[in-house]
Amino acid sequence: NAAGESWSDPAVIQVVEGVESRLSNISTRGRVVGTSQRLFPGFVIRGTGSLPTLVRGLGPTLTEFGVSGFNPDPLLDLVGPAGILRSNDRWEEAPNLVELQVASGAVSAYPLISGSQDAAVLMSLSDGLYTAKVSGDDGAEGIALAEVYGVAEPLVEARLMNISTRGPVGTGASAMIAGFVIEGTAAQGVLIRGVGPSLAGFDVTGFLEDPRVILFRTVDGASVFINESDDWEEAPNLEILNEVTTVVGAFPFESGTADAALFTVLPPGNYTAVVRGVDDGEGDGLVEVYRLP
Repeated sequence: NAAGESWSDPAVIQVVEGVESRLSNISTRGRVVGTSQRLFPGFVIRGTGSLPTLVRGLGPTLTEFGVSGFNPDPLLDLVGPAGILRSNDRWEEAPNLVELQVASGAVSAYPLISGSQDAAVLMSLSDGLYTAKVSGDDGAEGIALAEVYGVAEPLVEARLMNISTRGPVGTGASAMIAGFVIEGTAAQGVLIRGVGPSLAGFDVTGFLEDPRVILFRTVDGASVFINESDDWEEAPNLEILNEVTTVVGAFPFESGTADAALFTVLPPGNYTAVVRGVDDGEGDGLVEVYRLP
């Protein structure tokens, strides 16, 4: 843990840059209701070349994980700087289905149920900001999962850098959940935020008044608690957290807000960041996961 050390300290930079690690999979789970309540996970790709990117909007396949109340018919729109790049409603109707299946195996993505109405897109994406918009076709509603996988290629230097998703945060299974995978051999510095009150600065009403973000690591199929944050200014490494916020380009929080944030250094593995409301509060929230560049 880098707490108490200066972000400018070369020893700290060496630890958190994670030059031999990368985000290979980022995902967000939440409730989707037609087009009125959608998942809008945004993600950033940085570097040279084009990164083959697998994007999926899952509903029916969530039954394989014991999820009830799933969205029966998710619709996926992959949006880039110039607008919608590609849409998909039935993964088996993708024009490059064979390549999509090969890429799914390469990144160890869970196989989709044959004949299901899950959605998937495979495209090569260059440096820029993208959105994987997941809605419910024909008003379909229920829990959905948006996934983004970077398909590593030896000569491609482009990498996934972060994911951020805004949507309704409820109780129980309707909590907002962001998952990410750190792949490689080095530890990686990660900034994780659960945003509620600061959304007022973006003219969002009905925001989650007091979010809490809880970080877990998956070990042998079980979720192991790692860290949590309720009020960001109570972080033991607040000075470093503020410096990291600037480094990754995240918007700063106003002093006194009840937004949640934590910065930690993590070894390779599978992680989950869960955003809930303190005392079962509900409202619009934003979950963000940033990889240190």
